[in-house]
Amino acid sequence: MMKKVGALIGALVMTGSVAAKESYEIVNTKFNDGVSYEEQHRSMLELNQVVSTFKGFKSRHFYYSRDDNRWADIVVWENKESAKAASVEVMNNPTAMAVFSMMDLESSLFSHYERIGELKSNGN
Repeated sequence: MMKKVGALIGALVMTGSVAAKESYEIVNTKFNDGVSYEEQHRSMLELNQVVSTFKGFKSRHFYYSRDDNRWADIVVWENKESAKAASVEVMNNPTAMAVFSMMDLESSLFSHYERIGELKSNGN
């Protein structure tokens, strides 16, 4: 019995430490005036082909605010080291640089985060 409890606790600790290592890259940006929504959307899709090739990539979701004409981009990396390495590597990618040239980088916010808490619906 104690062996099973010990194994369960070990598994839980390992699961928790893996989740804690994930790095969340969150970017809030907008495109330059004159870039149509269709062009913006196509450009955001093009970035999928770029980020998905970087080591440590786990997932990417992006969102658009019609009210503010801004994009929120959330990329999940295996760890902070992978996230930071990708941030450097992306600057050498011609596709990414073409997309970035259409963005208002002065008003953009780019940061790496670690998940601290979570709340899920209880179904009510």
